[in-house]
Amino acid sequence: MELPSYAKSDSYLILIPYGLQPLAAAALRGCAGGLILLTVLLALRVDLRVPRRDWATFLAYGVFGVALFFICSGLTQCCPE
Repeated sequence: MELPSYAKSDSYLILIPYGLQPLAAAALRGCAGGLILLTVLLALRVDLRVPRRDWATFLAYGVFGVALFFICSGLTQCCPE
């Protein structure tokens, strides 16, 4: 069985027998990285509070930056040409 190009990474090859889809594997990888980062920052007692004046910037980045990235990457996955 020939694997698609997105499924040829070592981390995904380990997860194939468990029936994990590529999008779920990416979400799992992102969540694990975020949890590790949060754990390290909390252990180092880094102040994670965001000043109120920066809330709009964070919201705009979340809505337009991250969402646009995932929309574009999703379009390339389903419609490569």
